[in-house]
Amino acid sequence: MHYNYYFELCCLIFLVGIAIAYFSRKKFPTAIFTLFGVSLIVVIIDVASNVASSISLDYSDKISPLWCEGFSEVFYFCQVFCSYLLFAYILYTVGKSFRYQPLYLLTAIPSVIFSLILFTNPIHHWIFYTKLGENGLYDFQHGILYPLIYAVGGLNVLSTLIYTVYFKKSLQTKVATTLSMITAINVVIIVIQIFLPKYLLSGMAYTTSIVIAIITVNDPDEKVDRSCKVFNNEAFIDYINTQRYEQQRKHYIIF
Repeated sequence: MHYNYYFELCCLIFLVGIAIAYFSRKKFPTAIFTLFGVSLIVVIIDVASNVASSISLDYSDKISPLWCEGFSEVFYFCQVFCSYLLFAYILYTVGKSFRYQPLYLLTAIPSVIFSLILFTNPIHHWIFYTKLGENGLYDFQHGILYPLIYAVGGLNVLSTLIYTVYFKKSLQTKVATTLSMITAINVVIIVIQIFLPKYLLSGMAYTTSIVIAIITVNDPDEKVDRSCKVFNNEAFIDYINTQRYEQQRKHYIIF
């Protein structure tokens, strides 16, 4: 199968622009902003590797199909990693921490198992493989365990939704609304992708999610005083809450 990657390419250009703008702005050093920054980088790698694998497949008569398989490995790993980062985001938003509450790392087991299967895919081809077609180009073929990608990603998204509902009282209304919207968008895109496999649409879901998150809850400017460009009272309250959640003993002198 060969893919239409033009939607994905447009999203990649848009995401790079967002990343340049986001990382060039002053940000308060909280786990949420750090996690969001990591998510933005992983999303860009995800979309870039998806485009690269599709292009290398189209030119597989001139270059080795191993390039397509290599880029595909990176893409599918980032797919699952992105969905788990969404789940991690909700945990940190409600004050949970993998550092101080390591049992939450057990939620990563499905993603880790899938990653191990994926990294050994060149040996067994259970996830995907390339096959020489009659036209002289290699075609991308799905392996017997290919549905695991949707299963693990869907499980992470479902976990995000469940935790959003469970911790709804601990979340600000705009945070809960944002997470619900992002979850819904990703579910819709996953369903559309299943029925239209030729078109690459995951970048569209990620780009929309990133934009919504920045506009609503991850705008770095909200933590910075516009006049003197220092962190404001809202940033201070976030810092206090972080120390409280992590049970850190601190002394404060307030002027």
